[in-house]
Amino acid sequence: MRSRAFGYAQPTLMVNPTDDLAPLARAALQENFGLNAGSLDDAALLLAIDRVLLGLPEGATTREFLGLLVDELPTPETALFQPAPLWEWLSTEILPGLVESSFSRGRPVKLASVGCAFGHEPFGLAMRVLERFASLGKTAAAALEHTRVVGYDVSARRLALARTGQVSAFSVQAGKPEWVRRWVQPEAAVPGLYRVHAAVAAMCRFEPANLLALATSEKLRLRGVDVLLCQHVLSDFHPDAARRALGLLAEALPVGAVVVVSPDEAHLLEGWARLSLTGYAAAATVVKADRPTPPERFEKSAPAAAAPMPEAAAVDLRALLSARAPPVAADDGARLMRHARLVLLLAPDHLLARLLLAQRLLPAQPVWGRAMLEALLATADRLPPASLAPHGRGLTVEQVASAAQQLFAAETSR
Repeated sequence: MRSRAFGYAQPTLMVNPTDDLAPLARAALQENFGLNAGSLDDAALLLAIDRVLLGLPEGATTREFLGLLVDELPTPETALFQPAPLWEWLSTEILPGLVESSFSRGRPVKLASVGCAFGHEPFGLAMRVLERFASLGKTAAAALEHTRVVGYDVSARRLALARTGQVSAFSVQAGKPEWVRRWVQPEAAVPGLYRVHAAVAAMCRFEPANLLALATSEKLRLRGVDVLLCQHVLSDFHPDAARRALGLLAEALPVGAVVVVSPDEAHLLEGWARLSLTGYAAAATVVKADRPTPPERFEKSAPAAAAPMPEAAAVDLRALLSARAPPVAADDGARLMRHARLVLLLAPDHLLARLLLAQRLLPAQPVWGRAMLEALLATADRLPPASLAPHGRGLTVEQVASAAQQLFAAETSR
């Protein structure tokens, strides 16, 4: 097909320079935090990215950007003592024995929650433990001496809110009244909020961590854990990665520890030599396996080999760059600048996205457009010219670099 406006074949390589942003963000969240934001569609994820980029300070690192992005991801509404069958089981079958043994075994009971969000699970564990100590005639001080409760989450914002000890009215009303009433008080200054009892807050601490790190490089933090709540965390992983993560977690936990997942993740507990299913459908006890589970690593997969770029596609790339870039409105230009910054943060080697963003930015934001081209050429100089460009749809490094030089030449000749 011929373009009437420009007189050459309409390019078939017309890709949106932001098409790869959502997959890139998902990959970065998975690698750094074990999250793939599977509950968000691409449009919602890009909106969250835009919100972060709008306030991102100059010089922010990739890790800082991702941490802020995690804070922007929606969190499902959580509440105290949910689901109810789990907490009934913990209160009758698990916690009493742990509390009673804490006086004789020479170390505190250690209870943990991964993906603790606003702290409801750690607070719930502390409340039930305090109740059990009280039933034995022991003081809150004794409970604090013999118990450690820790909540882990990847979001700094959620951890900060958990440390305030505040919980919503919805969360309080969801729990059994007899379990809640003595451990929370309304916040007089803030209607709709409650504050947990000082003993509950004192028993809990909140630390940044993600499941993958806890199961591998930071597994010493799980030493001595008796109960680990890990609800609605594995569902954020790809199914295969979720199963591998659970296997690593089972290897990291001590024998005798109880692992709890959400009911819709319970199938992941089956088939492990190191996990023995319990009386609660979504829980298992870590046991000594006859043969250890071979360690599995979470590694970036090597890019698949691709055939050399056909000449026809290279012609399309030249046609694409010869085309007059569509006009960029002020709002679109600002958005493109944010997307350009995201490419620099998440994929410095994404040459094609840089090229196409530069083409769009040059007419309206020439400083940013030239900066993108300069960064592209600097990256290309470090790569073999005949190799396939990363994320390059089959283009070679030399072809993308040549196209960038063409754009530079066109820009300087104006």
